[in-house]
Amino acid sequence: MQHFDLLSSFIEKTDGIKNFKDLEEHFAHAIRPLGYEFFHYSSINQLLEHQKDIISLGNYPESWCDEYMENDYARIDITAKLALKKHLPFFWHDPKILKDITEEQMVIFHKAAELGLRYGVTVPLHKNHALPAVLNISSGKQELPTHTHHILHLMGLYLHEAALTLQAAEKAHQKQKPLLSKREKECLNWAIFGNTDNQIGQILDISHNTVHRHIESAKRKLSARNRIQAITTALKQREIHL
Repeated sequence: MQHFDLLSSFIEKTDGIKNFKDLEEHFAHAIRPLGYEFFHYSSINQLLEHQKDIISLGNYPESWCDEYMENDYARIDITAKLALKKHLPFFWHDPKILKDITEEQMVIFHKAAELGLRYGVTVPLHKNHALPAVLNISSGKQELPTHTHHILHLMGLYLHEAALTLQAAEKAHQKQKPLLSKREKECLNWAIFGNTDNQIGQILDISHNTVHRHIESAKRKLSARNRIQAITTALKQREIHL
């Protein structure tokens, strides 16, 4: 299959993907005709407050993933560091990369090779208002043809866009889901009118202790210090209505 046909097919099928698992399998299948067996796509997170925004996809051998995490290789990984500075793909065996690599960083390449990731290319991915990401695509069988980096770059951009789109859809879905349970809403609704736990319990035919637990749970979910703040926040978020 010609590269243009491969790219067209990849893009067409990517547009219809609805979850991360299918996206992961789709990309793994798409790179095989190019001679690649493995890939790993991940957001590059430098700030703890962005931890929830990290996306990670791939089919790297589990043994390598364990090795990478246990030894905290992310701290020194040359591919991740260069991906923050570069915008075009680069091959791991590029002499320009190897001439500046440290012994510690070279150990990562050797360990990866032992576990089936001998040859590879890194695709840096950047987009405004999103965490940068790095896409590593590799093979353990053969040195890879350098002319594949153009199509891998385009495929990587579409993968990145698809992953961010799925993430945004998940966030939107989570926002639409009610934060409070039905009982928590009922208890807060009756608390608006100044009813005590006992009074609310009598109205809803539940114990005052159960009412108290529901209201305390609502306070935690709404990050409220007291009932008044919980009611005010719930009204603003349209969890309850007057």
